[in-house]
Amino acid sequence: MNKYVLLSCAPVSCRRLHGFFINNAKKSFLIRIICGCIFGALGSNKNYILLLLSFHCLLAFSQTKQSNVPDTANINRTDSLGLKTGLWKKYDENGKLLFMGYFREDKPIDLVRHYYANGKLKVDMIFYDNNKAASSHFYYEDGKLKATGIYRQEKRDSIWRFYDPDGFLISTETWSMGFKNGHSTAYYSNGKTAAEKFYRMDLLNGPFAEYFDTGIPKSKSKYLNGALHGEIKYYYPSGKLRTTGLYNNNASDSVWTYFNEDGSILYRKKFRMGILLNEEEINEIEKKLEEDKIKKGEYREFKEGEIDDKTIFKDAPGGER
Repeated sequence: MNKYVLLSCAPVSCRRLHGFFINNAKKSFLIRIICGCIFGALGSNKNYILLLLSFHCLLAFSQTKQSNVPDTANINRTDSLGLKTGLWKKYDENGKLLFMGYFREDKPIDLVRHYYANGKLKVDMIFYDNNKAASSHFYYEDGKLKATGIYRQEKRDSIWRFYDPDGFLISTETWSMGFKNGHSTAYYSNGKTAAEKFYRMDLLNGPFAEYFDTGIPKSKSKYLNGALHGEIKYYYPSGKLRTTGLYNNNASDSVWTYFNEDGSILYRKKFRMGILLNEEEINEIEKKLEEDKIKKGEYREFKEGEIDDKTIFKDAPGGER
């Protein structure tokens, strides 16, 4: 076939390529192969090559323009019972994507994503174990990681890690089906441990320890069903003992002894279930002492409420489930 026959056929070929490209956008690699074959058939005639190349560029441009328009076909559907099914998307008033996720019988499956108004990813959830669990990543608005963890049946589970806006690990927590259950650790920005504690069904239970940012212990105590119970010790930044005492169901009890840093006794307080028995004596002593000689070191924990567990499962178009 000579070049004049090919030229006469070009408009028909272009129309067919156009329809093929639009209807098979995901298969654009095949389009490039077809165009390559046409280029080869046309030989070295630059006019024909430039004509087809320009046409291909126009097709690509039109496809790009179409991608900026929210896709409303075949999304946000419900089944015969009115339950969400398939792909759901939510856009803001400017056409920017805020939410996308897949559903089956009103339950999220496979993949769920939330976006900030600036287009940055806010939450990314990948479902597994027959969609009973989701590996989840939360991000700050600048794209930095905020938290990672697992949801099982839409409840926090296993190990969760929380980060500050600078990327430093704030804390790790152990969860079991929506309850804090097990070991939790808080960290200073230098990476050293700030506190260690244990939970049982959302209540503090077991050893509780705090540390200065040097790693030296600051306090050691125990909890029982959410209340301080048993011996407690406080330390100076040097590691020397500062105070010893007892708690009985969150109430100061028995004798509390306060030490100078050299180990000598400063004074003693006598308690009975939270009531100070030698108050007058202590008031006289404390008049001669500086208040708050020991500054408490600060450590950080991720604030509850920063991660909205309920919204991420329900913030799809159509309101709450």
